[in-house]
Amino acid sequence: MTEMARTGRLTAYTGAVLQLVGLGWDAVLHRLDPELAAREGVFTLTNPGHLLFAGGLALVVVGLGLMLLTAGRAGRSVRLAGAGVLGALAVGTLVLAANSEGGLSGHPHDAAEFHAHEDGAVRTHDEHEQFVQAQATSARPAPGQAAAHDHGVAGFGSFGDVEQSRHQQQPDIAVQFADLAAVQQQVAAARAGTEQYQDIRVALRDGFIQMTQDLPGIAAHFVHPLRVLDSVFDPAKPEVLLYAKTDGAWSLVGLSYLLPHTGSETAPEGFAGPLDVWHYHTNLCFAGASVISAQKSAAECRQARGRFVSNTGWMTHLWLYTESPEGLFAHQNSRLTGSGAVLTRAELAAMQ
Repeated sequence: MTEMARTGRLTAYTGAVLQLVGLGWDAVLHRLDPELAAREGVFTLTNPGHLLFAGGLALVVVGLGLMLLTAGRAGRSVRLAGAGVLGALAVGTLVLAANSEGGLSGHPHDAAEFHAHEDGAVRTHDEHEQFVQAQATSARPAPGQAAAHDHGVAGFGSFGDVEQSRHQQQPDIAVQFADLAAVQQQVAAARAGTEQYQDIRVALRDGFIQMTQDLPGIAAHFVHPLRVLDSVFDPAKPEVLLYAKTDGAWSLVGLSYLLPHTGSETAPEGFAGPLDVWHYHTNLCFAGASVISAQKSAAECRQARGRFVSNTGWMTHLWLYTESPEGLFAHQNSRLTGSGAVLTRAELAAMQ
């Protein structure tokens, strides 16, 4: 085999690999954003999956051309191989087209978010804040008085009447002993399954990809596309790792679990009991591994050469490595100031 033939073969193989990666990436984006297909064609180059597929397609065509030019007496076998490659290209293109006819994202703090409440209602982030404020206001006693809680009983015998029963007013959360035991086991499994990712190099080698910059309160989101595709909640295998960059180093601060949003406003089942808080985000605009805005329309996002995501999947956080004052499963961690950092080429090269 001539040097040109070997080059053609290597080029074609590289292109085929890029196509497979592109198809996988595109499938993840469509799973996260069911409305994506309505806004793009078969090849929309602002979609990184499509871009990889198109680049791979070009490499395969170039490689195949080099192989055919050097066919010589082996022309029949090379032509048969070329037909096989073209067949694979056709199948891949049909798969990509099917996806297009059917995003990952992190989220800035001001993105539209939804919270499931104990009363069964699902509220946006703003509605959630208003709800909490209303609850606190209605429960707040007059200056100098403790809050009284009426048990619906006329009195307590020698202990006096209901005015002697005073409570801090907060919504009851129906946590059972069995839930607490199960959550403890699930959190232990999460730690055992992610300890190795405190070294960000291990996460990159295992297939995690940065999807947002290091954002205040929620850190940088590194997503595993294959875990997203399986739509399975497994405490030991989070779909997202949360990293913060401080003093020039990337540190694992928490985990995030990501499940598809199928149109229902009912949060998915995750950790045992009612302690985990699920949310999703709407109308996000991305460029590369950064969030551009949560305020741009789809058209404005395209004008800015970004990728618009109408809504993400359901997400919940677990602040396992940097404790959040707001709680273990809180939406945000106020200890994280956000550096805005994205992995640089120099950093990536040094991590190889």
